[in-house]
Amino acid sequence: MTDPVDSQERACTELEVARAEAPLAPTASRFGGNPYAEAGESWPTCASCERGLSFVAQLDLRATVVREPHVELFAFYYCWHCAPREHERDAWEIRSYLEPKDELAVALTPPDGVRSHPECRITLRAARSLPNAEHVTSVVGGYPRWLREDATPEDARFVAQLDSEPAAELTWGDGGAVFLFLSNDEPPAWWFVFQC
Repeated sequence: MTDPVDSQERACTELEVARAEAPLAPTASRFGGNPYAEAGESWPTCASCERGLSFVAQLDLRATVVREPHVELFAFYYCWHCAPREHERDAWEIRSYLEPKDELAVALTPPDGVRSHPECRITLRAARSLPNAEHVTSVVGGYPRWLREDATPEDARFVAQLDSEPAAELTWGDGGAVFLFLSNDEPPAWWFVFQC
């Protein structure tokens, strides 16, 4: 007989974050540092305050349990001035890349005054996830580890949870986290939830 707990388990990838000791490859998963970008892109700005967004993190999903037909790598930007906490799309941005390659990467220069985070490498660790599990670490796939009530957007699938990470000098409110989802539309749209 199948254990009901085992039947609810999902594979996930936990993220161990530490300061980078050497420059990272452009497509490497990271917190802070320089984002992956391709020719023709410019640094994103906040539509509300018109300031440059801060680059928070990027994740190469090819090295994780998550498989998305429209996204292999994404870069997440956030406006610390406006500090959105829900789905408002004008004060944060996620850029998706389908076939990212180190040789396609270009360097972007952030506008003056943009808050930056020190570059941190991410070590990926295979794990198992259960619903309502105790909050542990930043994670890709599995179940979101909500800090309060379940706030999963309607008709969307969970992609990643980015925690407050001291090594990256990143704090979401009072030790909170952000939760990133993709809608089930074609093509999918990103959704963002903040909890602390």
